Amino acid sequence: LAAALAVGIGSVAAPFLLVQPAMGAGVAARHASAPWRARVQSLFTHAVFGVGLYVAAWALRLASRP
Repeated sequence: LAAALAVGIGSVAAPFLLVQPAMGAGVAARHASAPWRARVQSLFTHAVFGVGLYVAAWALRLASRP
């Protein structure tokens, strides 16, 4: 679970450095009306993505057993 969470949370760099500046919010949403809310939402969403990676890997491993 730790590795999947690390990938999920680590993938938050793309929104912080690419998506949010492209949408006019600045790096890590610093120009947003509520920057901390946007940052926490991004971190939470990517942590859920990491949990999804873990669950998918677990399900695939379980399904591949004879």
